[in-house]
Amino acid sequence: MRISTRARYGLRVIVELAREYGKGPITVREIARRQELSRKYIERLISSMRSAGLVRAARGVNGGYVLARTPREVSVLEVFSLLEGSAPVVDCLDEHGFCPRQRKCVTRGIWEELDRAVRKTLGARTVADLAEQRETRGTVRGPRLPGLMGAVKGSIGGGFDENRP
Repeated sequence: MRISTRARYGLRVIVELAREYGKGPITVREIARRQELSRKYIERLISSMRSAGLVRAARGVNGGYVLARTPREVSVLEVFSLLEGSAPVVDCLDEHGFCPRQRKCVTRGIWEELDRAVRKTLGARTVADLAEQRETRGTVRGPRLPGLMGAVKGSIGGGFDENRP
């Protein structure tokens, strides 16, 4: 399973907006500087977020962008679904993706568990949780929820090591 750069970078952008919540707008230029991302790419991400009602534009000399709701009201799952789509981890779990082997597929249960674990992990955190964490040497430190790999490991009997890159 691979997460797109759109979802990863979009989450970084929304965390910057969450860190500035209540302080006023932040410019695309400042987000780009802090996150070391292209301004053009950030503008495309913010356009999607504006259309979905997550972000508002503030015009004028001190203009920029702000979160439309409080950071505690925006789940990581909501941002992820907006940018990555709400499709399950495998096509056969899609409500429109009928699989003729559905009733006799021995692997379907694993994919359902993985899909639930991903959604549970992303839904359990808000952008405020991420915004409150501090970046240290490329890793984010802060309160740790039960990890996705731990949830998957426990539910499907191992094979995953959440400490491996």
